[in-house]
Amino acid sequence: MLVDVQNGLFLYSPIILISFYGLLRNFSVRINNCRLILLVFFIITWIFGSWWAWWFGGAYGHRCYVEFYTILILPLVWVVGNVNKSDWVTRFIFYLLLTLMAYYSLGLTHAYRSPWDGVNWNWARFSEIVRGLFPPFD
Repeated sequence: MLVDVQNGLFLYSPIILISFYGLLRNFSVRINNCRLILLVFFIITWIFGSWWAWWFGGAYGHRCYVEFYTILILPLVWVVGNVNKSDWVTRFIFYLLLTLMAYYSLGLTHAYRSPWDGVNWNWARFSEIVRGLFPPFD
């Protein structure tokens, strides 16, 4: 559900991975309500996954999580704040990664032709589209 080709959250919104890094990094020190955010995320993921059509149809990305991006942006802000206190190499690598994630997301949005669903939508078809986003690696 989180990494599946059928509207997997991390596959279509990779920037959420940085939010999860921020949550896991702050989990042990018990700051910034990260435990509450993780609990909410696990509960909503369990509810969405319990639905008979957990991918919620042939759309671009998992649209059920959109309302929860507001709480998932907080850990992203924590990570950005920590990165901005780092040396220039760390900042460069982080912002390069962020730029590549944005390029990937915008490229998939541009390549989207409804529906990305059904028997013809599989990992082979998805990887073909992703390879088209990065021609030097094709």
